[in-house]
Amino acid sequence: MYQVSNSTCFQLDNNTIIEGSSSDSDYHFGSASAAELQEFPSNCTKGELRRANNGLSFQVNCNTDNPGFDLCPNTDPVCRWHAETLDECLNHCSANHPLCAGVVWDFNMSGGWDNCYPKLPNSPLSNLIYSPQGIWAPAQITNLTDQCPSKRQYTTAANLTFDLTCDVLPLGRNYSARHFDNVHSCMDYCASETSKGNSRHCIAAAFDTYMNNGYENCYLMNETDGVNSSSVGFILGAVQKSTTSNTTSETTSGGRRPSNNKAWIAGPVIGAIALITLLAALAYWWRRRRRATMSKAAELDSDASPSGSHQYEKPPLTEHPSQELDESTKRYESDSVPVSELPGSIGQFPQRQSEH
Repeated sequence: MYQVSNSTCFQLDNNTIIEGSSSDSDYHFGSASAAELQEFPSNCTKGELRRANNGLSFQVNCNTDNPGFDLCPNTDPVCRWHAETLDECLNHCSANHPLCAGVVWDFNMSGGWDNCYPKLPNSPLSNLIYSPQGIWAPAQITNLTDQCPSKRQYTTAANLTFDLTCDVLPLGRNYSARHFDNVHSCMDYCASETSKGNSRHCIAAAFDTYMNNGYENCYLMNETDGVNSSSVGFILGAVQKSTTSNTTSETTSGGRRPSNNKAWIAGPVIGAIALITLLAALAYWWRRRRRATMSKAAELDSDASPSGSHQYEKPPLTEHPSQELDESTKRYESDSVPVSELPGSIGQFPQRQSEH
């Protein structure tokens, strides 16, 4: 019911009687369908243990209420949920953050549509009262007392090594959360996500020893950006980069590891050495050929020089069988071609300084 004059909304329970109400322009009234507010079957068995989807157990107490000690104020709409069964109410509690230590399920919806009430830890048993339409189910939470491990490194069965740091909380993005009883099981879970080639690729895991942020106390992260150094009870496990790269390179498409994980390195190294050896041989051959060419050029320059200050023997001619000109050819050359002197500029090499 809404009061116009002071802008106030009043929530009324199922005991509200509509018949006989008077008309008043200052109030606007709206009622839910009575068919939708029928109580749900309780199916309550006293002392029964019920397990939520994530494994958290609750002990059932029939016809019992635990007033107060709500996980958050009643004015906050997210502090209560609607549940048509007790199991649905337990699942809400087990997945809630921060830690929900129990629920009261109002199967009669006497307090309204949102009939599942999460409760804070350590609610005193003396606070419990009889309620014909309530079921009180406290969570059976085992307190984890694991302190910071003495060994600051942990290697999983998947051959991933984690560097462990205590009392720090990584800043970044976690994409999944599950409950584990110890930090090593949390690291194993992160390693299983990485070794399977999961596209999310877990690079770090944060383990909440005291479950202050909820029953699901192992947080997998695929991004990190620094740490909060004042988070007591948190243990950060970061995958070493070297082990991450080794695991990725050693895994084949069929999921098996090759027999020699260094073979892919040997091929390129041997090829590089062979290439360097070939280039060195070519360079040595080219220098020897160049040196020989320069020596021949120096000999030619020395032979053509008129001064002849340095004499070198001419290289031997290639042996060919000599051929004599026949008599007719000799007569033709001597009779038909007049003898003449060659110009002085022809037949002489230009004079150069011989190379030393």
